[in-house]
Amino acid sequence: MAKKYWILTILGVILLVGVLTAAPKLKTAYERAHIQPEAEFSAALEHMGTLESFSYTIHSTFQVQDREEVMSQVTGERKEGNVHIQGEMVKTPIDIYYIDGIIYNYDETAGKWMVIESDTGSAAELYINELNPLIYIDFRENGMRAEYDFGELDGDECLLVSGNPMMRNELLDSIWQDFSCTLWIDYEQNLVKQVSLQAINRNNPQTSLDITAQFSQFDQEMTIEPPDLTQKKDVEE
Repeated sequence: MAKKYWILTILGVILLVGVLTAAPKLKTAYERAHIQPEAEFSAALEHMGTLESFSYTIHSTFQVQDREEVMSQVTGERKEGNVHIQGEMVKTPIDIYYIDGIIYNYDETAGKWMVIESDTGSAAELYINELNPLIYIDFRENGMRAEYDFGELDGDECLLVSGNPMMRNELLDSIWQDFSCTLWIDYEQNLVKQVSLQAINRNNPQTSLDITAQFSQFDQEMTIEPPDLTQKKDVEE
């Protein structure tokens, strides 16, 4: 009797472990089966435009024949239209704030902050794409026939959306053509976690563009204030 009891107990434990192991996969399979990709895609793009704040990284390169050059590698924070980015653009260190229509740009050579009245209503009006990463997911209406799949990013289940978009940004569209992109969408939160964008130069088809933008810290508390103009930054050798 005791032996039978232990056998049943062991079988019960094995069954329980199997159920617990399979549960996440079953949940994922259930969610996938009930997703409407087009609706999730539209909802995520719309939601990104309503966020009060988020952090992001941008890595962009262009390739001329077999030579690849890094255009920018920046990290940024954006809150209610104000932006702060740091990193490198065209092999030059940058530290730029855009706050209430004013640009604060640290000049490494002069060792001081430069203050520029931009006469713009938003960072989107500046010709610095790194200040406005949402342009990389701003597509013209009915401008992309999408294909859908599923994958993981940083351990999170995502809806993958791939296609050839028509970009709304005039600067991008005037220089580049034949865009292709893939978006990683957190369909539970209706958020774009990453976009990878490629294009071909309009004047030189042998030159291509590759941009990856990652988004995080959605609607989290952050403060973006003008820098202390009296302080000289420490520059690493």
